[in-house]
Parts: sequence; structure tokens; C-alpha cells
Amino acid sequence: MTFAALEQEFGVAHMAPYLAAAGGLQARAVRLHTWNSNVGAAFHRPLGILEVAIRSRADLALTTVFGPHWWQDQDFLDQATVVTRRAVADAVAHAQARGRVAHDDVVAEITFGTWVAILRPRFFDLVWRAHQRTMFPNRWGMKFASVATTADGLLRLRNAIVHYEPLLAMNLADLHQDLLDMLGWMSHQLAAQVHAVSFVPKVLADRP
Repeated sequence: MTFAALEQEFGVAHMAPYLAAAGGLQARAVRLHTWNSNVGAAFHRPLGILEVAIRSRADLALTTVFGPHWWQDQDFLDQATVVTRRAVADAVAHAQARGRVAHDDVVAEITFGTWVAILRPRFFDLVWRAHQRTMFPNRWGMKFASVATTADGLLRLRNAIVHYEPLLAMNLADLHQDLLDMLGWMSHQLAAQVHAVSFVPKVLADRP
């Protein structure tokens, strides 16, 4: 597609960052737009694996602390933000609407953003002080607060990809390493597997 066609389909505001990054060269802006899509596709599988790994371990810790219906526990709800409480309630409602009300059904409906919120420092005393080894058995010598910083960066990346936003200004190589590091905190084997199959570095090297 030409730049004019992309601009007509997606809007002037959507294409403006690509044109700016291309120095006003429309042909290069089109190539950057395609590259941006390829970056999102390359990150899709590693981010999905990270989300499921975090979900599995966080759910185990939360179940240990609060029981199998931890999202209903008052101590959990008191510690959660309004946004997190609403997101968990929505997950329960979505599961119920599908006639799927078992523990794993509800957990599967909880969004990545909610898991990231649960990893933030506000839950440290209640959950992670005693259970950070359950979550990150390979992570030593670092403050737990840095987990939230890393996770928040990956959440921003994931949301930008899902919403088809420009990734041009992000330090994508560092974010890819952050993703591998976070997987490694949970499982060296899983991190090695993702590193072996990820084609993010190749796509990044092909930036127009």
C-alpha cells in the first residue's frame, strides 16, 4: 500500500509518527509501518508465554494465601486498587457468562494488566514477602519493587502492540531482554526455550 492509502485507512494521526521517523519520506514511512507490525508479531508469542507463566505462579501464591477463590477474599480486595477489583470482577462475570465457573476458568479470564498490578509493591507485605520464591525462585539480590518496573514496561509494550500503536520510540531490544530476564526469574529452562525460538532480534535488525 502507498502512504496515502495507509493514511486514508488508518488516519493522519496514526501515520504521523512513521512519517516523522522517516524524515518526511513517505516510502520509508510505509516500510516503517510494516516493520512495526512485524515487531508486534515477533513479540506476540514470547509475551503470551510470559503472561501464562506469570498467571500460573501468581495464582498458586494467591491461592496459598487466600484460598482457591482468592479474588473474593476481603483482605485481597482491601489491598487491591479500584481498577484491580473491577478487573477481577469483570473476569468472574465473563467466566460466569460462558457457564464456566471453576477456579481455572476464572483465572484464565484475568488480564495481563491485572497480574502485573498484583505484582506491584502494595501486595508485597500481604503476599510476596512470604511467597516471592514461589513466584520467582531464580531471582536473588534484587529488590522486589524492580519486578513491577520490569512488568510495567512489558505491559506497556503489550498494550501498544494490541492497539497497533507505533513502537518506534521504545527500546525494544532492552524490552526483549527484560522479557527473557523475567522468564528466567521463574524458569531458566523456559527462558532458554523462548530465547531459542524468538525472532525478535532478527526483526529489530531489519528496521528500515
